[in-house]
Amino acid sequence: MPLASVEEMLRYGGPDSPAGVALAFKAMGLAFSVITPTAHPKRRRVDIDTASRGPGARHGFELVTRCTTEGRYEVNARLERPERGVALEQFVFRLVLRAIGDALPPGGAGDRGVHRDGRNPDRTPADEDRYMSLKQAMADGLMAQPADAVFELDPAKA
Repeated sequence: MPLASVEEMLRYGGPDSPAGVALAFKAMGLAFSVITPTAHPKRRRVDIDTASRGPGARHGFELVTRCTTEGRYEVNARLERPERGVALEQFVFRLVLRAIGDALPPGGAGDRGVHRDGRNPDRTPADEDRYMSLKQAMADGLMAQPADAVFELDPAKA
């Protein structure tokens, strides 16, 4: 389990990216259970590479690991998985405590509308309300599942 609750992560990151926070929470829960199954990892030894450009996941990882302020968080477009579709292509997180693989959410974890609406710079207030509702629904769906139902470990990297 991460060193912070999802509620703490949401307070830290703010209300605008609940799905990204939920992804970070689940990714850390699964990764930490593999990396250090009997204890919390030393947070300053965790490096994170991701294709996700959203602020929610970044804020969640930052609260727990201080990876952003300490230069251990890298957004890397080469990690994108376009074959997973636009809704999931950026949901790739590589957490390294000097060795773990990618955590990728399976097809049901994303909502195409969240990503389509998020990329629309001309959102109306009604569009913004819908976008926020979609992100919250995605976060609720993610939090209702165990981490290993949200992500799959890349066996070549684990």
